[in-house]
Amino acid sequence: MTTLTKFLRLFFISIGINIIFSILFSLFSAHFFKSLIDYSFFFSLISLTVGASLFVIEGGFFNGIRYSFKKLRKSSKEGEYIASFDHLDDTKEIYEEYPKQRVFTWTYPLLAGGGVIALATLIIAFIIS
Repeated sequence: MTTLTKFLRLFFISIGINIIFSILFSLFSAHFFKSLIDYSFFFSLISLTVGASLFVIEGGFFNGIRYSFKKLRKSSKEGEYIASFDHLDDTKEIYEEYPKQRVFTWTYPLLAGGGVIALATLIIAFIIS
């Protein structure tokens, strides 16, 4: 399966899950169409947040934070003394110590699907108001 078809399949799955949950939650409301728009926007923000979190994690942001804390600990005399007994604490360069994490398959489909639905619901909400 090519990368584009995999992306499109996951993209449409994320949009479908968003729409299904929005319809299910909207069924119990007095104003179905307005609640459908509200719940669609809400679930799109959740998928955008999860996609953005995956993007930050796979970019290695937290690896840099861990590396800086190790360097900070070694900058004091007590930390350097403690690190001399820790066989796991031989700090190398950041690209050697923390290689880039694997790429998550759901990152970009969640970002794209959430963005498309959020934009569509914003436009529809402005039209009907």
